[in-house]
Amino acid sequence: MKNIKRGRVIFLFVLVLCICAVFIARLFQLQIIDGKAYRERSVNTIVSTSVIKASRGSILDRYGTPLAQDKQTMSVIVDRTLAEDINAELCRLVEIFDSSEDEYINTFPISYSESEGYSFDESYSEEETAAALTGYLESKDIDPAASAAEIAEQLAEYYELEGYTSAQAAGIIGARYELEQRGVGNVFTFAEDISIQTATMIKENASALKSVSVEQIPTRVYSYENSCSHVLGYVGRIYASEYDQLREQGYKLDDIVGKSGIEKIYEPYLRGKDGSQSVSKDSDGVITSVISSTEAVSGSDVILTVDSRMQLIVEDALQRLVRNVRALNGDSAATSASVVIMDPDNGQVLSLANYPTFNLSTYYEDYDILSKDESSPYVNRAIAGLYPPGSTFKMVTATAALETGAVNASTIYDCTGRYTYYNDYQPACFNSTVHGEVDVIEAIKRSCNSYFFDAVRLTGIDKLVSYAELYGFGSVTGIELSGELPGIIAGPEYRYSQDGTWNSGDTLLAGIGQSDNLVTPMQLAVYTSAVANGGTRYTPHIVHSVRDSLTGEILQQSVPEGVSLGISASTMQLIRDGMYACAQEQGGSAYNSFADYTATTVCAKTGTAEYASELPTALLVGYAPAEDPEIAFVVVVEHSGTSVTRYLASLVKEVLNYYFSSQAQTAG
Repeated sequence: MKNIKRGRVIFLFVLVLCICAVFIARLFQLQIIDGKAYRERSVNTIVSTSVIKASRGSILDRYGTPLAQDKQTMSVIVDRTLAEDINAELCRLVEIFDSSEDEYINTFPISYSESEGYSFDESYSEEETAAALTGYLESKDIDPAASAAEIAEQLAEYYELEGYTSAQAAGIIGARYELEQRGVGNVFTFAEDISIQTATMIKENASALKSVSVEQIPTRVYSYENSCSHVLGYVGRIYASEYDQLREQGYKLDDIVGKSGIEKIYEPYLRGKDGSQSVSKDSDGVITSVISSTEAVSGSDVILTVDSRMQLIVEDALQRLVRNVRALNGDSAATSASVVIMDPDNGQVLSLANYPTFNLSTYYEDYDILSKDESSPYVNRAIAGLYPPGSTFKMVTATAALETGAVNASTIYDCTGRYTYYNDYQPACFNSTVHGEVDVIEAIKRSCNSYFFDAVRLTGIDKLVSYAELYGFGSVTGIELSGELPGIIAGPEYRYSQDGTWNSGDTLLAGIGQSDNLVTPMQLAVYTSAVANGGTRYTPHIVHSVRDSLTGEILQQSVPEGVSLGISASTMQLIRDGMYACAQEQGGSAYNSFADYTATTVCAKTGTAEYASELPTALLVGYAPAEDPEIAFVVVVEHSGTSVTRYLASLVKEVLNYYFSSQAQTAG
């Protein structure tokens, strides 16, 4: 028994010795024989963590057609921690781009040329740019009030750029400015959406560009040039002034965010969730292994109420309308224009277009020029353009007069071409036209000023203001777009707020949409829709829903929000009969423009808002079909001159031809 125990002990002793020998041999192999190789590999292996940018959600039209979406493009990323000499690498990178057709991101507002030396760019005049430069320079104890040359000289000294030419130093300074302004840690995006040729040049210079990599990054693209720009809005990198607030929401300084329009308002939905990847790289920057990876999650899709095909028709027709008006009334005519097409039964906006407009794809390239353009192409005139409504306002006056009993369906006014109730103020009908005996339907049909002068006198300005407010004038409509203006309802309250006076003549002019009255095309669309549907004012919507881009789950759904105006059916019918007569009966102010139109029955009201020393503004509002309205329209052309109703009507007919044809789809 003792021999057996002794044998077991010896066996275990030998086993332990063998195991120790194996470990010792392995350690000898690792430390003595292969130690040098492993030390070199350890020194030359770098662990790098990069962000995988998430795609923004798409913006789609009512039928799912993409209007704005992300596509994968090649971007140049610089990671300073991988650079042996960051200045040398940035210099080489700038040289590559200078020799290619691609551009790199450079918002540094000081440029260099052989002929002029260092000088401030036009962008320096922008408050945001100047503030960013000031903060950047102060962090380096450089006086922001110094000249461009002095600033460049001090920055060259700060970044130790001795030995570089002025042109090279300018490129390096610009790149390092971007790194500090936009960089996430030591990483920043040097260029976006580069060509294969440029990517190839970078890879061929890999040994000299160890901090540089070419990666697939989502980039915003638009399906149609210049289309729906005021609705979609633009995206851009986070400004330094925005970052303090956005950082709390998990944004990084290099992120892309919505800056205007739907892109900004629905940013929380459109924004995706970035992923990350940690890799090991060898000394040449080649990835040797993936340590960990988290996938990016795309943002949600925003589905608009807009019909993109109708939108294109409207935008094309609007361009032709402006050309035709200018050909008739001179190049100074038609300074701006706006169109809104709406479903009167729910407030959904089918089309919203403005003239002038801009190209989202080239927003930043065009900004310096367009921001100084007197025509203000960046203004969304449909919600922020203020225009006198002119005679399109007469349905408000008719409503107030009929509902208060100041007039009724049988009330006749004998128009002599001039309103002579007051001795000291006797305004005329347009062109002093004599309309003879007219009732409310005939007055709307022929746009008789004198009838409405008498109607508002009998009704009173306070009641007129109340009914204007009821229709939605004087307050924002609530559409899902920023920058909407409330407009002005003419009356004593507003006039007194401006330290003015109010008299009887002002009341007369207010009754025909003149005086201080100012409205937006969107307000006119809401008002016209309320007449079309029989008295319900809907909050306009341009967003149909928000949908999870992966699961298809509806995250948000717009629902019709209507308020009954409480206007009697008889009043609404008289007004609708007047609009029908305006477009369908001989003598109507829109009859010549719609007499030969047979695709559907149009009801309309024309308007001409006169100015003291400028061309009048033309307006056309209406709906179709007369029997059961499905579509309401508003067209406004600022300073168009006279005799242009046919051009406005031509645009409307193109829209109606599409809507009532087999081209139009049915919403799913």
